Formats: sequence, C-alpha cells, structure tokens
Amino acid sequence: MERSRRLAASGRRDLPLATDLCGGRLLAYFPDESLAGGVAQTKSEGFFDADNIPPYDTWVWMVRNVRAFDYRDGGQGELEANYLVAWVPPDFVALASAGVDANPQECILWLDTLDDEFVQSLKRLKFIT
Repeated sequence: MERSRRLAASGRRDLPLATDLCGGRLLAYFPDESLAGGVAQTKSEGFFDADNIPPYDTWVWMVRNVRAFDYRDGGQGELEANYLVAWVPPDFVALASAGVDANPQECILWLDTLDDEFVQSLKRLKFIT
C-alpha cells in the first residue's frame, strides 16, 4: 500500500499504458514439446537455453492452448498444450529468430504465427498484427 500511495503522490500512476511492443516481438514456447536438443541455444548464441527456454526475465504470460497436428499416416488430432509467452527485446529479435528457425520440434514459435483465441484477442486489440 505504501508503494501505491507514493506512486499516486508522484503522479507516475497516471502514465499511459504501453500500446506496442517497443520494437520487440512476442514468442510462444511450448515446454511439453521441447526435446532439449540444444540447436536453438547454439543458433541463438545463448538467447535460448539447452531446453529451448527463453530467458526468464522475458516471460509475460502462460496460455492454455489446443493445437491441431497431423499424424504420419495422414490422420489429424488435437493436443492440449500450455505455452509461455515471452517478449523478445528488439536487440535480440534476430538471435531469437535464428533459434526459432533452427528448432526442429517447433516448440518455440513467433506468437503472431499462431491462430488461437489468445492471439486473436491480441490482434483485435491491435497489439500484434
């Protein structure tokens, strides 16, 4: 409460909320799909760790999601999977992109490539395109 009172007294509480990603991008990490091969870690020069996890200080939200997938025999299925949303600062987008592109399991993806309810809501709010 003391912090809240101090912020209110300083006028900082009335600052506008951020309405863009400040040049960065949002990433989706599916922990249950990671095989921890280390390829993304190597290609991203350490942005991702050996388990394909983005740095903890970039974590934003955890989302429940249902993903469709294809079986090798051509059948289709659905998998309920949670994913972590992480914000990638602009200076690290190229490194993260190299890791995303090299990741064979597709357990790390750019959030704007997904089409689920959470992503659609962010698009409706024009937070992502």
